[in-house]
Amino acid sequence: MRKLKITEIILIINIVVYIILAVLSLNPIVISNNILIWVAEYNYLVLFYFFYYQIVSAIFVHLNLAHLLSNSLFLLIFGYRCEDFYSTFKYLNIYLISGIVGNLLSLLFGPNFLSGGSSGAIFGIFSATLYALSSKEKESFKAYLLIGILFLIFSGAQYGVNPISHWSGFITGLLLGKYLLQNSAHENNPKNSQKKHKKKILLKS
Repeated sequence: MRKLKITEIILIINIVVYIILAVLSLNPIVISNNILIWVAEYNYLVLFYFFYYQIVSAIFVHLNLAHLLSNSLFLLIFGYRCEDFYSTFKYLNIYLISGIVGNLLSLLFGPNFLSGGSSGAIFGIFSATLYALSSKEKESFKAYLLIGILFLIFSGAQYGVNPISHWSGFITGLLLGKYLLQNSAHENNPKNSQKKHKKKILLKS
């Protein structure tokens, strides 16, 4: 049996969470706000009652079936490609940190704002993938960046989206992707490997 990819594991988690919330809501199409305020990011509870867990849990909560399906599609498109460039650990860092940053900045909308979904996290792996692609062709970075910005603008034109989460997730993923790729290149540099080997020998002697 084939081992599941991290993208597929995240997708399964999102689907299972949605099914549970749909059952609790007694509605397979739209999740009840009475349920969402406890598991999505309800700014009022985060700001005044310290429900800080929602900053993370909201990444895996979707508000309705259309929301889940669209994010699942983009997760599969960008996630598989992202796995070609980053290890599972780095991928998870990009995904979670991008989502968390987006949710933290979403608190700027004020206490009455309710949000959820993996959009910020997905835009993080999207931009990290764009950077990885452009790193192979340095002259094309601006072109890839333009593609990302146009996609952000297009997605932001839809009703009910959280633009802060999208943009902050995109920027966070871009910065993390750049850092992690450069760090990998530094670790894989033969000169650095020789230095580490020499240090180990000195420690043993």
